[in-house]
Amino acid sequence: MMSIGKKCKVEQLGDIPSNFYIGNFLPQLAILKQADVFITHAGFNSVNEALSYGVPMYAFPMVNDQHMVARRIKDMKLGIVGQFKEISPLSLRDGINDLLSDIEFKENCTRISKQLKGAEGLKLVAEKLEEICLQSE
Repeated sequence: MMSIGKKCKVEQLGDIPSNFYIGNFLPQLAILKQADVFITHAGFNSVNEALSYGVPMYAFPMVNDQHMVARRIKDMKLGIVGQFKEISPLSLRDGINDLLSDIEFKENCTRISKQLKGAEGLKLVAEKLEEICLQSE
């Protein structure tokens, strides 16, 4: 599945393999719940969403902080990093195969996912503290 945003039309992409679904916008969270690998630009929100579902990433950073985020993905062995200008069918296939065959990527992402889910208790504490502070004003 591939989301292309609103600046590109699906028709501009030429022949699309029958096992691909391409749309202007896709329900990323619903897809991540079922995904084995996530090809991403390494935007901070997308990376957090992938990690919350324990999905290893193939990052292709393009601008700004994406390069730093992609470096952390690689350093923490949460995925691999490619160069946007060098994407090819072969490099995508090989990278995805690497992510699927090396269990350490999935284990690391699952560990981070569990840590993120444990942080929900902290969110509830913060909300309760805000509520108490508002009551005392």
